[in-house]
Amino acid sequence: MDDVTSVADLLGRTLGLEFEPRSSDYRGGDYFLAGDWRRDDFPELVYVQPNEDLEEPAEPEYAAYPTLVYVESTLRADRLIQALASTDLVFVRREDWDDLRDSAATAAPAC
Repeated sequence: MDDVTSVADLLGRTLGLEFEPRSSDYRGGDYFLAGDWRRDDFPELVYVQPNEDLEEPAEPEYAAYPTLVYVESTLRADRLIQALASTDLVFVRREDWDDLRDSAATAAPAC
């Protein structure tokens, strides 16, 4: 899976999320965003974007993966990682910012 739209569709079905199409040079052009980014208290955000930054991989250590998924500010990181295991996505990294509240995960399609 190397198509950003296909990955967003897969995640929408698997995780029960509604993705909105967006565009940003920072995110490699056209990408998808799910989550309530307007919340002030603690928004969970899920980005599906190309692994591209000015014609170079945005994540060079994962250059083999043309699409990346970022999950930011989630309180359910373990559950999301388990749900992703039932897909063709490859979990590649987790960063915990605060043991009690913040977590981020990055995944990439395996095919």
